[in-house]
Amino acid sequence: MAVPLVDRIEQAAREIQAGKAISIALEALTCDAVVMSQQRLVAKAITAAHNAGPGAVAVLHGIADVLRRREAADLLRESQAATAVFSARVLTWIPGLAGLLMCVVDPRVRGFLLGTRTGWACVVIAVILNLLARAYMQRVVNAPSKADPISEIVDSICVGLAARGTIHGAIDWAAREGGHESLQNVADTLAMGGTFEQAMGALQTELGPTSAPLIAVIRSHQRDGLPITPTLDRIRTFAVMRQEREAESLARRLPVRLSFPLVFLILPSFALVTVVPLIAAAIGSLTTPLS
Repeated sequence: MAVPLVDRIEQAAREIQAGKAISIALEALTCDAVVMSQQRLVAKAITAAHNAGPGAVAVLHGIADVLRRREAADLLRESQAATAVFSARVLTWIPGLAGLLMCVVDPRVRGFLLGTRTGWACVVIAVILNLLARAYMQRVVNAPSKADPISEIVDSICVGLAARGTIHGAIDWAAREGGHESLQNVADTLAMGGTFEQAMGALQTELGPTSAPLIAVIRSHQRDGLPITPTLDRIRTFAVMRQEREAESLARRLPVRLSFPLVFLILPSFALVTVVPLIAAAIGSLTTPLS
C-alpha cells in the first residue's frame, strides 16, 4: 500500500531529526510515482530542506502541514457535494433503463426504436444527450476550487520563516520557492532600495482589502519586533474557515448547476426513448385501416 505524501514528508523530518543525512532522508519523496500529483510541493520540500540546513525539520513539518490542510479542504468539498453528485449520476441512467424496460414490455415501442430509421435516430440522439449531460456534470464537479492567495502566501511565509528565520528572508524564500509573483514584487522593491513600507503598501494594493490583517502583522513585526508566528497561525485559521464556508456555499449551489443538464439533456433523452415511441405507436394504430 502506497504511503501518502504527507506521511513521507513527516517521516523524512523525523529521520533528519534522528541524525540521518538530509539527502538520504529525502530520497523517499521521489522514489515512485505516488508524488506525481504534488510535484511542486515535493520540489519545494526538497529544495527548502537542502537549503535550510539545521532548519530542514521545521521546513518539512511546515510543508506537511500545508499539504494536509489542502487535502482536508478538498475532502470537505467532495464530501459536501457527494449527495448531489450521486443523485445526478443516477438520473443519467434513467433514460437508458426506461427505454430498455419499454422495449421489453411493449412490442410496439421495440418495433419503433429498433425497426425504423426514426426510432434509431431517437436512440442515437438520446445517447448523445446523455453523454453530454455526463460530461457537463463531470466538468462541474471536477472544477478546481478558487485558490485563496492570502492563505497560500501565509503558508509560504510560515515555511519561509522556518527556513530563513527573518521576515525579509521569509518573503524572499516565498517569492522564489513559492512562486508568488506579488511577493516577488516585494523582494524586487527591497532589492532596488525601496522602503519596507512602500513594498507593503504596494502588496496590499495588489492583494486587495482582504490582505489588510496580514500586512498589518508584517508591519508590526518589522517595526516593533512583535512575534509574528502566532498571529500568522490565527490568520491562517481564519483563512481555512473562510475556505470551508466557500466550500459549503459551493455545495449548496451545486444542485442548481446540475439542474441544467437534468432539464435540457436528461429529460429530452428520456422523452426520446419513452414518450416518442408511445406517441408514434398510438398514431400508427390510428392510421392502420380496419380489416
